[in-house]
Amino acid sequence: MGPELSAQLSRLSDPRALHSIGWLLQMLATSVASWRKRQLRGQSASVKSGTTSQATKQAGEGEMGAQEKQAPATGDPQCPKNGVCAVTGNSISFALGSETFSHTDFSLPGPFPIHWARLYNSRLSAYDQGVMGARWISELTTRFDRVDDGLMFHDADGRSHACPLPAVGLFHYDAIENVTLVRASEEQLVLCRGLERKETYLRHGQHYRLTGIELRNGAGVMLHYE
Repeated sequence: MGPELSAQLSRLSDPRALHSIGWLLQMLATSVASWRKRQLRGQSASVKSGTTSQATKQAGEGEMGAQEKQAPATGDPQCPKNGVCAVTGNSISFALGSETFSHTDFSLPGPFPIHWARLYNSRLSAYDQGVMGARWISELTTRFDRVDDGLMFHDADGRSHACPLPAVGLFHYDAIENVTLVRASEEQLVLCRGLERKETYLRHGQHYRLTGIELRNGAGVMLHYE
């Protein structure tokens, strides 16, 4: 996967590729040049003979007013990355009003530690028929759902993220969550969480189920569904 990611990142610098970083930089440079050209125009004024004339140009004061409404939140923040508490003492989200709480059944140490913690999210309607009960999820029951031409990823922390479905052999990088989604084949997705963890998902109908987890040290686990 390393050579493929390197090739895809290299294409981002090509200004001929639509919506690439190189294309955006070229558009910005063109806009700046156009703006500077417009600023070279002189200032019109009336000149009277026998008197001193003065030409002035006054820009807008840029006053700021109070905003009564804000765009509604579409998701919950990631508390460790957010840096501030995003929920009340009773685990009610400030952003969406959803309730979350978790319960740890057991923890097994080893090369591949298993921390079996179940998390409940009142907005996780996609798991109403979950194997652990309605709206409960764990790190071994995460999945992708096909939604129109894209995907909806349900993560172990109870949050759901919309993302595009890459073409076969291509990838999508989420800089906020620091995950890379690679479409390895028509039926298989690979989710890389930085360099520490790689998860494989296989398509079953409209869902991509978790089938394998591999850590950086080579330890892993495989899952089978009947």
